[in-house]
Amino acid sequence: MAEVTATPVVVTNGTYIRPYTDAWVIASTVFISTFFAFGVCANSVTIAVIKTSRHLKSRYYSFLLSMCFSDLTSGFVSILFLYRRTWGFDYFEWPEFFCRLYWGLDLWTSFSTALHILSFAILRLVGVRWPTLFKQISPTHMTIWISSIWVITFLGGFIPHFLFNTVNVIDRFNDPSSARWASCSLSSYWFTTWQQYVQVAYGFYLYLPAVAIIGISIAIAALLKQRKKPGDCYVIKNTIAVSSVSQIIESSPNLHTSRRSLKMTSQLRRQKKDRQAILQLFLIVGSFLFGYIPLTAFHFYTGFTINISNNVINAFDWRFAMVQYLMLRFSECMNPVFYNLASGKMRGETKKFLAKLCRCINADDVITSQRGVASTSGI
Repeated sequence: MAEVTATPVVVTNGTYIRPYTDAWVIASTVFISTFFAFGVCANSVTIAVIKTSRHLKSRYYSFLLSMCFSDLTSGFVSILFLYRRTWGFDYFEWPEFFCRLYWGLDLWTSFSTALHILSFAILRLVGVRWPTLFKQISPTHMTIWISSIWVITFLGGFIPHFLFNTVNVIDRFNDPSSARWASCSLSSYWFTTWQQYVQVAYGFYLYLPAVAIIGISIAIAALLKQRKKPGDCYVIKNTIAVSSVSQIIESSPNLHTSRRSLKMTSQLRRQKKDRQAILQLFLIVGSFLFGYIPLTAFHFYTGFTINISNNVINAFDWRFAMVQYLMLRFSECMNPVFYNLASGKMRGETKKFLAKLCRCINADDVITSQRGVASTSGI
């Protein structure tokens, strides 16, 4: 790895070289600012579309709406990450509350997103495998389910990290056990507890959901494949009553043909809907794995190799932290895009909302222009 060239900072018994250069700071600022702007706009629009549309009130969209709030919060938190990893790296000059708030919100939204995606996959599986049970899931059940996710992840994510982290004054030359970390980071008092906590919490909140999500996605794909005939038509199991056989026999040929045609149309419509569902799930799962596997890999790496410290390793640690965070932010920004790519209904409602928004903006411009003309003519 090339040697890091940066302005040296004099410390107790030597010279400490910052693990980042101005070029890295500029590039990181550009990327994070872009992701922040896009993520806030995209998630805000998606929230507005789901909340205002009469056609997006299904159980699936309840989870998507809640996930958008999680990603939106994560977008605002990214400003704190940028500061603590650049200008506040050597000393976090903002109030300590913001340091603790960053860590609490960052892990809360990460854990929440993982459980949201797992729940979304479970709901898809129930819809495909047990449609009768799926219809029995009421809005009240959904509210309890989603609220439970936020409460569980708050207790296991926000509170521990709000307590574990603080603003440290670090002697980067004489204290190799913390020289690699930013000033706003884990308190040495909680270090051993954190090492034990992270092995349990990450397994429960991130790794176990990831494995379950992959397994459920494969199961859904297998179920949909089994429901196909050689002619690419669906065999709808457990939906045709026994009495339908006698009804078909007693029916006239024309009525029989009409019913078969109607059934074929219904099957094709269901086939298209199932394809969209599995595409949406796979895109969301892929985005989740792309963002969160590097996150956990970095935390385990930096948390269990912290006693190894020199300029080269410090630079690698900083870059690893920045790159994995950019991957995480990119994956979160892509979620609203995937929601629209995989759902024609969502795309249609989003287009309607944006068209209506543009008309409102144009109408305001016209009114403002007319008022300007009227005031000029009055003079």
